[in-house]
Amino acid sequence: MITVSSVGYAINTQTVEIEKSDLVSLGPSIIIPDDYPTIQEGIDNANQRDTIFVRSGVYNENILVETEGLTLIGENKYNTIISSRDSLKNTTKINALNVTIQGFSIVNATGSDALWDTSGVFVCSSNVVVKDNLIYGNRLGISALNIAYNLTICDNVFSDDGIIFGDYEHTPDNFDVTLECFLHNVYNNTVNGKPLYYFKNVNDFVVPDDAGQVILVNCTNVTIKNTYFTLCDFPIMLNYCNNCIVENNTVEDTYGEIITMRSENCTIQNNIVDNIIYGVCLDQKSKNNIVRYNKVTNSITGVVVMIGSSDNMIYGNNVTGNNWGIGLFLEANNNQIYKNLMEKNDIGLFLLEGPYENNIENNTFLKNLLQVQSVGKTKNYYNNNYWNRPRVIPKLIFGWLKGKQALPVFTVPYCITGVDWNPARQPIV
Repeated sequence: MITVSSVGYAINTQTVEIEKSDLVSLGPSIIIPDDYPTIQEGIDNANQRDTIFVRSGVYNENILVETEGLTLIGENKYNTIISSRDSLKNTTKINALNVTIQGFSIVNATGSDALWDTSGVFVCSSNVVVKDNLIYGNRLGISALNIAYNLTICDNVFSDDGIIFGDYEHTPDNFDVTLECFLHNVYNNTVNGKPLYYFKNVNDFVVPDDAGQVILVNCTNVTIKNTYFTLCDFPIMLNYCNNCIVENNTVEDTYGEIITMRSENCTIQNNIVDNIIYGVCLDQKSKNNIVRYNKVTNSITGVVVMIGSSDNMIYGNNVTGNNWGIGLFLEANNNQIYKNLMEKNDIGLFLLEGPYENNIENNTFLKNLLQVQSVGKTKNYYNNNYWNRPRVIPKLIFGWLKGKQALPVFTVPYCITGVDWNPARQPIV
C-alpha cells in the first residue's frame, strides 16, 4: 500500500516488476531508481528521444523536462507517484518539444492565491503527450501556455483537477491567444468520475449534462445546461465560440470560472455559482456577449470583463458576498452594465487599468465596504444607480492615481470615473 497523506488520497495496487530487458522495444532507456536515484537526474542525463522508465514508488520532486523527444513512463500509474517537493511549484514542467509523460500519479502542486496556475503538468511547448495518468490534489491539473500547440491529452483520470488551455500569464511578449493554442487532441479523460467533454469545430448540439468539465473550441450554436460542476478546474470554457448558450448550471467549490476567450454572441444566463475564482469571465476580446440573471456568491469576483472585451451586456445579475462584485479590467470598453445587484461585497464595482466608455446605470449598490473603486485613469458613464442610500445630490466616483511603483499611490485620491448626476433614490428591482 502507498498512501499520499499530503494530498488526502490513498491508493492500493500491486506492483508489476519490469526489467530493463523488457524495455528494449522502447529504445535506449534509463531506469529509475536503478540507473539514477531521482527522476530529475535521469532526465538531466538523458539524450534526445530516450525513454525513462520509473519504477513504482513515491518521488518527491519537481520535474523539469528540457530535452526534446523524451518519453517518461511510470511502472504503474496507481503507485508511481510524482509528488511536488515544493508545493508552490509545478509538479512537472515541460519545456521541450515532443515529450510524452505516461503512467504516473501527479500530485501536490497546490500553489497559492498569488500562484493561481501552479499545476500538476505545466506545458510550455508543442507536440506533447500526457496520457494515462492520475492527476489529483493540484491547484490546476494540466495547464498549457498559449504557445503550446498540437497537444495530446488522453486517458487521464482527474480528481479535483482538470485542464486549461491558452494560459497567457507567463508569455508577456506574446500575450494574445490564437485559435491554434486551443486546438488539441483531447479524448477519454474524466473529472471526478464524470466525462471531460472537449469539442472542437462542431455546431448545433447540446452537451450531455453529466459533464465533469466542458471545453468548447471554435464551436457554434452549442448549449451547456442543467449540469452540476464541482471540484474541477475552469468548469466551462468557450474559446473562439459563437452563439453558444450556458444556462441553468450550478457551479460550486471549483477552482476556476465560466470563461470565454475570443468568443462572440454567446449568452451566459441563470447560472448559480458559489466559491470559485470569477463567477463569469469575459476574456481576451470577447465581444457582443450577454451575461444575465446569474447569481454569484463567495468568490473573488462575481462577473469580470477584461483584456479588450467590448460591447457586452451585463445585466440582472446578483453578485453578493464576493471580494469584488463586478470588475472591468484592462481596456474593457463600451460595455453595458445595468440592473445588477451588488451587495455585501468588499468592493461593489472595481475598475482597473483603462476600462473606458462603459455605461454603468440602474444598478443597485448595497452594503459593500466600498461601492466603487478604480485604479489608474479611466472614464465611464454613470446614471441612476442606487448608492446604498437615497441620494439627492450627485454621487462622485473617486479612484486612485497609479504611479510607476508596483502598488498604486494611495496618497492622491481624485475623481477619475466621473459623476452619477442622477442617483436613484430607492433600490432598483
